[in-house]
Amino acid sequence: MATTEVKDYTGKQWDTIHKNGPFNLKRLYVTELSSDKTLSKIERYNDAATEIQKLIKEVADKNEGFRAYGARWSMNSIAHQKDNMHFNQFMNISYKISDQEVHENSIYKTSDLFFFQCGNTIKEISEHLDRYGKSIKASGASNGQTIAGCISTGVHGSGLDVGSVQDYVVGLNIITGLKPGDNVYIERASKPALVDTFANQLNAKIIRDDDVFNAALVSLGSFGFIHGVVIEAEDHFLLRRYVRKVPKEQALALANTMNFKDGPVIKEEIDENGKPLRPYHYKIFINQYSKETEYVVEFMYKKKFFPDYGNPFPVIKESLYRDLIWVFIKIAEKLPKAIPKLVEALEKTVLPVKDIEKVVAGKLHEIFWDAEYKGPALDELFINVLFFKLQNKKLVGYKHSGLHLFSLLLLR
Repeated sequence: MATTEVKDYTGKQWDTIHKNGPFNLKRLYVTELSSDKTLSKIERYNDAATEIQKLIKEVADKNEGFRAYGARWSMNSIAHQKDNMHFNQFMNISYKISDQEVHENSIYKTSDLFFFQCGNTIKEISEHLDRYGKSIKASGASNGQTIAGCISTGVHGSGLDVGSVQDYVVGLNIITGLKPGDNVYIERASKPALVDTFANQLNAKIIRDDDVFNAALVSLGSFGFIHGVVIEAEDHFLLRRYVRKVPKEQALALANTMNFKDGPVIKEEIDENGKPLRPYHYKIFINQYSKETEYVVEFMYKKKFFPDYGNPFPVIKESLYRDLIWVFIKIAEKLPKAIPKLVEALEKTVLPVKDIEKVVAGKLHEIFWDAEYKGPALDELFINVLFFKLQNKKLVGYKHSGLHLFSLLLLR
């Protein structure tokens, strides 16, 4: 059987990964899957569903609330419930859909369909798909969120024409209550994905309804406990990433119109008529402290996958921009004597100027990689700056990496 550790949080507090709390609660539930090796993945999954319904009954009998959470990435109190909360991340079964499980009217290729339990993180999903030569269609800026948390809070996507994370979900398994029948599997009626027998083996009632599916998809957990998600993946592809400086007016106009054919020309990314191609991803880095007439802009173009594309990580990990030196100077205005040493130290350590103009290519999960920031964005920024101490006019200490500080600036 799945096992749940119950932690008494009376008088204690929990917090988000960005430290937007702390929040009070009575109990924290942590469920781990059955370790019985004789059980199939579906049997272990159903066993976990039984455990969750047992927990729901326990708190219902006390007339208390119950809420699930994943990786704690929400930057507000949306995940909080004052009575009981459940940590999902150890519930991470992954399952490849077979030909026999695909609906006869499905528009999806069997090879693209995968079933993931709620606690799988985007990183875990990408690693699982990688073994099949597959990729998710889009992700947020990083990969630490759980799939259930991503879709139910509407995590933004990284692809202009793909949509967000929830837009490649094709099926949802939701536990709606404490009774045996309070278990549903939902799909769009217009786009059925899996056969009835798949839902039957989850002991779930089938609902095929476009409106119900769309309402449940980004529902902030209000429809019930999202236990499992069916997603449509796609074949591996590469993203080729360019960083350029673009006049502010042009950069903002592109963001409004998405008319890239009249945008800046990247000579490697033009069509047969010499017009710029539409990118997969477009992002503007706005430094409100800089008086420069240009913005740093990131373009990514989707390319056919080939094995020998190189190692993107040296550039991805070092991608900070010279432009941000002026942010640090602005913050340090009250300590003007510190500015020269501060800038000098940053130039030589955390701002690798030589790598900024490098073009890099990688899989989606390599380009949108591990985030390093933790803590509340604005407060943490100024706390970090306080760790710059001048002793005998020298910079002697810094709490976090430059990438950490840069990430915090982007979150403001």
